Amino acid sequence: MFLLIVFSLPLLTCLWWAIALRLLRGHRKLQVAVSAIMAATLIYIVLVIMARSSGVAMAIPGPVDLWNYTWYLFSVPLVVAPFSVVGVILLLQRWKGERRAKALSAENITRGESVDPPPAKEAAEILAKQPLTRRQVLQLGVATGPLIINGGAMMKAALEVDDFRVRHLDVPLPGLPDALDGFVIAHITDIHVGRFTHGKVLERIVEATNNINADLAVMTGDMIDSQLRDLPPGIEVMKAIRAKNGLYVVEGNHDLFESREEFERSLRDAGLNFLLNESVLVPLNGVKTAIMGMAWGIPGRSRHGAAMGENFTEVMAGKQDSAFSMLLSHHPDIFDEAAANNIPLTLAGHTHGGQLMLTNNLGVGPLMFKHWSGLYQSGGSALVVSNGVGNWMPLRINAPAEIIAMRLKKGAPAT
Repeated sequence: MFLLIVFSLPLLTCLWWAIALRLLRGHRKLQVAVSAIMAATLIYIVLVIMARSSGVAMAIPGPVDLWNYTWYLFSVPLVVAPFSVVGVILLLQRWKGERRAKALSAENITRGESVDPPPAKEAAEILAKQPLTRRQVLQLGVATGPLIINGGAMMKAALEVDDFRVRHLDVPLPGLPDALDGFVIAHITDIHVGRFTHGKVLERIVEATNNINADLAVMTGDMIDSQLRDLPPGIEVMKAIRAKNGLYVVEGNHDLFESREEFERSLRDAGLNFLLNESVLVPLNGVKTAIMGMAWGIPGRSRHGAAMGENFTEVMAGKQDSAFSMLLSHHPDIFDEAAANNIPLTLAGHTHGGQLMLTNNLGVGPLMFKHWSGLYQSGGSALVVSNGVGNWMPLRINAPAEIIAMRLKKGAPAT
């Protein structure tokens, strides 16, 4: 499925390119411009795939990355696809119109009413002086609209790629021990150190997290975007984060793209509190608390390791007796099993808040996930899903990057 999606993006690009050239017939300069841009976007994805497969680092200017990521991950599925459908309809209408015109011309010839057409140069001058019809304007819009929209999306991404917020949440839990009422957790996830999240913004992430003055900090996966060479600055961020009871870390799918074994070994060697299908007993404000961390897995099938359900079973087998417990998981959809097993608190990331959302409840998030952003409650259990503080895809719409500062409160869930 992943390879099918990857190869469908350049195929859709080629399809729209062909449609655009037909719609721009008679506009030579626009045809050349569109062809140059499309050729560059196709060369980009070929180079990226070759670099990934060979492991060779490839320096690409930031604006080029921004343009191509927004093109392939935003414009192609959400803009190019519907514009292509409209373009095909317009081309069919034009073809039918041309057939009718030829038929009328043939009929006039048989009647002896034919008129010699003007010379080509004179005909072109006549057409150039005529105002564009509504259909011609629509054709130009369909042929150039995706590029204009992608340019706007690229500018939005460029302006916001280093922005994030600190989101404050109260999390009511009916069975919360009295000593943990008001306990503050700093939740960091999806930093994606690499192509779009690096340099000064990492220092700002550390500063913002430490300013929460949290009792506990957690990191729920995707420390790096894809390449292990970005792991050292990611580990530096983890070591710089301060919380009264320390920081606990789990892995995400992007962490494992190059080598699961190397990533997990590096975190162990760095001395981080890295939980890999493990449960540790920690005294929080004197309360014996089990902090459980899951290895990466997805619902229903294996990818980069065991399926999510298998990982959860392993974690639960090692769970120690405690007065309170929390589960750290990269994927949020483990919450149903966590709630069924009376785990009071689950923390997750992975969704980026839906990434591209029209409203809080309409967009990519609910199409792909049962839980995608914020607080969810089931019985006496709660799930908090963070939008993540970094970016693997630079464009966000109504899903701002964030660090969550949550305060545990004893009480019944809000209805």
